[in-house]
Amino acid sequence: MQQAAGAADAILEVNNIEVVYNKVVQVLRGLSLAVPRGRIVALLGSNGAGKSTTLKAICGLLPLEDGELQAGQVRYAGEDASRLAPQQLVHRGLAHVMEGRRVFADLTVEENLVAATYALAGRKPLPRDFDAVYAYFPRLHERRRGIAGYLSGGEQQMLAIGRALVGEPQLVLLDEPSLGLSPLLVEEIFTIVARINAERGVSMLLVEQNASVALAVAHQGYIMEGGRIVIDGSAQKLAADPDVREFYLGMGGGGQHRSFRDLKHYKRRKRWLS
Repeated sequence: MQQAAGAADAILEVNNIEVVYNKVVQVLRGLSLAVPRGRIVALLGSNGAGKSTTLKAICGLLPLEDGELQAGQVRYAGEDASRLAPQQLVHRGLAHVMEGRRVFADLTVEENLVAATYALAGRKPLPRDFDAVYAYFPRLHERRRGIAGYLSGGEQQMLAIGRALVGEPQLVLLDEPSLGLSPLLVEEIFTIVARINAERGVSMLLVEQNASVALAVAHQGYIMEGGRIVIDGSAQKLAADPDVREFYLGMGGGGQHRSFRDLKHYKRRKRWLS
């Protein structure tokens, strides 16, 4: 079996996994990646590349959508996690911040955080669990008694990340945290994500279409197309790669932004698939 690069010190190893939906639609085709401990890894790709399916395969959520891990292995914290239930992974320190925030809209901000203490298997929640979240997201403290459904999109994203932190995770999977947010809010969210990683040592797998902001905070990156990894390397290497700059950062030769009309034909010209 081909091992994901960097697996020796990895908290997460995904080795040659294949995922099929409804027993006929194959979405992932021998995908491998690794997340080293204490690092941020970006998983980039266009719509339909298989990024969210990758996260669901890691978290054990595939059966909820008639999906199946048919081949390969997911290893988390040195153990085979391929068949573990989602709640077992949560109790072992793996948190998934899903696309679309998924906050409990009818509960207050603080009640959302209390609900997340379910992840603290074996001990009762302490004030410090909430204090850490409020330190990173002061706006949540200001609105802690407010109904989550009335928060702005950016505040809901902060709450979704805050819920993950309450469980003292070792690894956080972030699915499209920039989705639907203004550029200023995106910058704020990603700055806090980088702080959490640097100050708490939390490993992160960051799924994003916004390649520029993802590579700005990530240490390493992978790019997916058609259910496979087509290129990987350090964030600096990917940001400087001419294909990545052209097809994901919208930059042509000489650093000039290219129009969508030019970019929409990229699949026929990708050198990494030729």
